[in-house]
Amino acid sequence: MTKATTKKMTSGMGTIETYHITSEGSNPFLVRDSWQMVKLNYSKEHSILAIEKLYKHEMTDKGIALMSGKVCLVVMEVIKDRRQFQMELLKKGVCYNVPKNSAYFLIMDEDAELIFVEQNNTHLNDTHFVELSRSDIFKINEMFNSLKTKHQ
Repeated sequence: MTKATTKKMTSGMGTIETYHITSEGSNPFLVRDSWQMVKLNYSKEHSILAIEKLYKHEMTDKGIALMSGKVCLVVMEVIKDRRQFQMELLKKGVCYNVPKNSAYFLIMDEDAELIFVEQNNTHLNDTHFVELSRSDIFKINEMFNSLKTKHQ
């Protein structure tokens, strides 16, 4: 559920909009001419068990900030026709950027919440998928389990 409330400022300068978004999955809430903010709450498609493909945006970077919970960012790079994966556990207070044309996936705990900043309507016009092989999924699972063990 997306809730937007408007509060009047006492100085007469305008209004402040606040958003409290609890709906599962991806929720664009501020869509402007050239950019949008998106709240991503956990959904089953962001579980390590659901990983079958990566997301890719050809026209926009994706700015990411962790609000709560644990989230692991997986990014794939192709070097000399070989897929290589990088994985990072996101930290609160740090801003991350996934450059355009990068294939990525977000593995989220059930209490995780993220904010994205990206080109407007990315979710409608610029979301492509990169299918993963069984070998790729196995590598990602191994990396995830190793990272999880390291940070427990």
